[in-house]
Amino acid sequence: MLQTPIFPEPLALVKHYVALDNDARFLETTPATDSVYVCPEHLPGPDEFTVVTRSDAEPLSAADSVARIIVRSQRLGQMTQDSLGFLFVRDPGVVVDTFVVLRTPFGWRIESPQLPDRVLASVVLARPERFRLRPAVRDSVTAAVTRPGS
Repeated sequence: MLQTPIFPEPLALVKHYVALDNDARFLETTPATDSVYVCPEHLPGPDEFTVVTRSDAEPLSAADSVARIIVRSQRLGQMTQDSLGFLFVRDPGVVVDTFVVLRTPFGWRIESPQLPDRVLASVVLARPERFRLRPAVRDSVTAAVTRPGS
C-alpha cells in the first residue's frame, strides 16, 4: 500500500477508482492499485472484464472507520478471451457493486470488491493497439453501443 494519505473522503476514492477502472487502468498491474486498495499485492489478475457505457457512485453508509459506496454500471456485455484474442458476449443490464472502504493511517482504501473491471465501451473501441479486436468482435461491440437494448 502506498503509505501516503491521498483520499480523505471515501466517495472521492471510489469515484477516482471508477474513473480509472472505466479507463481500463486496472487490467494491468499499475502503481494506481497501490494508492486505492488496502492490500494491493493480493489482487487477482483479470482474465475478462465487463464492457459498460457508464458507472455512477453514490454513498450507502458511513461510519468512522468503514464506508459502503454503491456503484451502478450500465453493462453491455462481457469481454473474454480465446486463443486468438478477445471475444465479446453481449449481455445488457445493470451491474451493482458495493464497495467497502476502510479508513487506514494513510487515508481511505478499498477493501472490496477486488477489481470488478468495468471498462467503457468507448475506451475498448478507441484503443486498437491495446485491445487488438478482430473485426467481428469490434463490430459486435459497436453494435451493442449503437443498439444497447436490442
